[in-house]
Amino acid sequence: MTPARRDQILAGQTNVARKVYEAVTADPSASSNPAQVATQLKATTGAGCDIHTLRGCLKSLKEGGLIREVVPGSFRQTQVKEQKPMSTPKAAPARATSKPSAIEALGGLAAKVREAAGVLGKIADEIDTVAIGIDELSAADREELAKLRRMRDSLKSVMG
Repeated sequence: MTPARRDQILAGQTNVARKVYEAVTADPSASSNPAQVATQLKATTGAGCDIHTLRGCLKSLKEGGLIREVVPGSFRQTQVKEQKPMSTPKAAPARATSKPSAIEALGGLAAKVREAAGVLGKIADEIDTVAIGIDELSAADREELAKLRRMRDSLKSVMG
């Protein structure tokens, strides 16, 4: 998790949940149970927290990916990794000028979507043509069936 992502998720949490997050250990070799979190919360903020509220905050932080439950009932902050800037090779500036800009890339994607839409439109036209053909064949079949039924009925009346 990046620091920016952590801050974004924390911004969506309540003030109490943010304080609970700070009270959960970040040490990768340790973990905190709810009682330890409550004690740490009391020590840092001077205020207590209802155990049900604390458990709700821990659940919310866990669902947000800010903390992990190492073992049932034992929590640790998710490790935040600093992003290191990528080193660029010496030949990169020459390639960078040949790369399309973001606007050009978006324009290319839009052209591909238009092309796909055109192809889909042609396929839809073909489907319509086949559907009309099927309807014409079934109409002819219905007419033939009607003729056969009339002949059957007339034969029944003659034979009958």
